[in-house]
Amino acid sequence: MSKQHAIPPRLPSDQQLIDTHCHLDMDAYADDLDTVVRSAVAAGVGGIITVGIDLHSSQQAVAIARRFAGVWATVGIHPHHAAEAGPAQYTELTVLAAEKANRVVGY
Repeated sequence: MSKQHAIPPRLPSDQQLIDTHCHLDMDAYADDLDTVVRSAVAAGVGGIITVGIDLHSSQQAVAIARRFAGVWATVGIHPHHAAEAGPAQYTELTVLAAEKANRVVGY
């Protein structure tokens, strides 16, 4: 059985949608990330923010943001992972967030 996707209405050309919270680093997108991003753009999404929830996913979010125009990253530690994080992880997140080339828009 194939998935049915609703087609959103088209916005006027001077407006765009921004997906402010997604997790493009998830395994579910690994095999077809290019298609996922292209489909979002084709549907009128003008920007995507992919969210890191721990050091590893934050590093992946940055890598994805650097790979695709129109994709930005946030880096950080989700409260569920706070007990696992220590000074080294927070230092690395600060480094990721500070470099403009990493396309980080929040931490």
